[in-house]
Order: sequence, then C-alpha cells, then structure tokens
Amino acid sequence: MKGIGPLWRQLRTRVMRDVHAADNAVPTAPRGDSHSLHAVESLRALLDDAQIPASIRAQLAAEFTRLEAMLAKLERGELHIAVFGRVSVGKSALANALRRARNSHSTSPASPTSSSSSSTAT
Repeated sequence: MKGIGPLWRQLRTRVMRDVHAADNAVPTAPRGDSHSLHAVESLRALLDDAQIPASIRAQLAAEFTRLEAMLAKLERGELHIAVFGRVSVGKSALANALRRARNSHSTSPASPTSSSSSSTAT
C-alpha cells in the first residue's frame, strides 16, 4: 500500500479545489441541485481519472466500489439521513422540516419517519 497516502492527498486536494471553485461559481440551479450535481461530477471525475495507476486502483478496489455505489445513489437522487439522539431533543421536528423543504422543491412524496426508529427511551 506504499504510495497510497500521497495519491489520496493529491486526490483530496483536487476535489477540494473543485469544491471551492463550485462555491464561488454563480449557481444556475437551486442550491441543493447544484451541490448534488457537483458531487456527481466530482465522483465521476475521480472514478474516471486515468492518472490513477492500475496498481493503486487494485489496492483500493473496495473503496472504488463504495464510491461507485455512492455515485449511483446520487444519480438516482437517493439520499439517506440518519437522525439520532436523546428523547425530546427535536429529531422529529428536524425530519419534518427536511420533509417540508423537500416537498416545496419537489413533486415526489417524502417518506414518513418511523417513530420507533427516530427515538428510543432509555
């Protein structure tokens, strides 16, 4: 695995440079759409980067597989959020606010939260 550290630092630097450039760009889509598009483009660029040697790709095969799965979810518009914490601290209020925000930007219905999974009394 020798040589992976410098490569990951180089890749992280490139992605962060892209993130800062996107933050300074004039958005052409709603903010959430712009961020999603940027994430898709960044992951695609990383996965398709011909400068990554085959030996490094082989050593990082599991990580590249996870990145491909994340990219597929983003391209489908899939997002999973886990909210946890003590009882009565606002988890459901946060989930409801996110759902309202999503519904105001989309015509697809949001999935309801499960009260059994959103809080557990101890």
